[in-house]
Amino acid sequence: MNQYLLAQGSAHAPGLGNMNPALYLLAEQAPWVFHDVTTGSNDAPCTIGTPDCTAGTLGYAAGPGYDLATGLGSVDAYALASNWASAVLESSSTLLSASANQTEAEQSISLAATVTSGEVPLAATPVEFYYSNPQYQASQTLLGGAVTDATGNATLKTNLLPSGTNTVIAAATGTTKVSPSPDSNAVTVTVAAFPTSVGVTPSSGPYQAGQTVTLTVSVTGPVGDGLAGPAASNSSTNSFFTAGTVSLYDTAGNLETLAALSNSGAADLALTLAAGANRFYVAYSGSAYASASQSAIVILYAATEPADFTLSGSSAVSLTAGSSTSAPLTITPLNGFNQTIQLSCTGLPAGYTCTLPATLTPAATTSVTVTFASTSATLAGAIPLAFLILLLPGTKKRVNFFAALHLKHLAALVIIVLAATLTDGCASAGQNSGSSTHGSQIYLATVTASSGSISHQLAIEVTVTQ
Repeated sequence: MNQYLLAQGSAHAPGLGNMNPALYLLAEQAPWVFHDVTTGSNDAPCTIGTPDCTAGTLGYAAGPGYDLATGLGSVDAYALASNWASAVLESSSTLLSASANQTEAEQSISLAATVTSGEVPLAATPVEFYYSNPQYQASQTLLGGAVTDATGNATLKTNLLPSGTNTVIAAATGTTKVSPSPDSNAVTVTVAAFPTSVGVTPSSGPYQAGQTVTLTVSVTGPVGDGLAGPAASNSSTNSFFTAGTVSLYDTAGNLETLAALSNSGAADLALTLAAGANRFYVAYSGSAYASASQSAIVILYAATEPADFTLSGSSAVSLTAGSSTSAPLTITPLNGFNQTIQLSCTGLPAGYTCTLPATLTPAATTSVTVTFASTSATLAGAIPLAFLILLLPGTKKRVNFFAALHLKHLAALVIIVLAATLTDGCASAGQNSGSSTHGSQIYLATVTASSGSISHQLAIEVTVTQ
């Protein structure tokens, strides 16, 4: 080929370069250059179950024109050499435009390339779109590809452009008759990073000096904007598709620690507390799509004394049988205490109740009401009442009853009733060792407030009168 072309003056120096475009063009324009193989195959035995082997043989069948078994066929060397100079590819050109020259990260834009050859639209030619960005991708990087339609237009819709100034070009790869076009005109697309916000949630307190707490950090953007960018799955080949980092600073701007942010926008940071108020904030570095931001200042108070609380209130209340009364209690958290407290009341006998909230979580000094109640009047007054009813004029049965009583028995009954009247009915309950006076009884109720290993009690004397 080299000798023939030099001898014929078709070439000024030996060297054929990339022969493929000319070979495929000759297959269309001068098919007699090739001896087409149309029958047979290159099948070979294979083991069923191994890659691509399903029927025991693996290969391709020959057929008219190009096939994977024999390609274009064998070559007629003289026909190839003598027709080589006629295998000249037509030139082409590409014009590029963008649907927008300014946009926000992750918002899609359309890139349109129009390919022509000699003023004629070129259909069915692949077009590749490339971009460069001085901040993230200095060299030309492939965005994607499309194929021209009957009007010579190829369109690519993409949201992969990172923030900053992006220079985009398009290149048509040509056909068997048309050579690849030079790079198109350059189009500039400026992309703004979407705004973000940083939230910090510390592990629950109270906190002690020297304690290490976990800070859960979350970075969020507008709805639908992912911090890792739209091509997070391509992070192995595109290093700028990352979520960024979060850093912990004290209010003087000193860096405490940092962590990589996950693609979901979350990270954990550890902070060791000093005694007193610990003030800090978290800063997000930003990424190719998300803007940098920082949290509000967070304050955690670390006590040198253990967290605790106090329980105080009235030490005595009075209650009339058959009624209710209430008394205030006060719970005061100390040293940053903020846990849930369980409340209970014990010590009253049957027929009496002591009620208050089951739990509470005090953020500051908190008032609680405890209510004491007697469910019914005491039984002591019912005995003389029954006796008096017996003495009142009544039915014939009552008369017969008294007539049947022996005088000494009646006298004994009167003595028993009088004794019972003089004895307070509450004392008969036997469920509390409190003291008693005529017509009243004193019980000791115990209010217990507990949280974990912390427990405090308050004793309240409940005086019940008839």
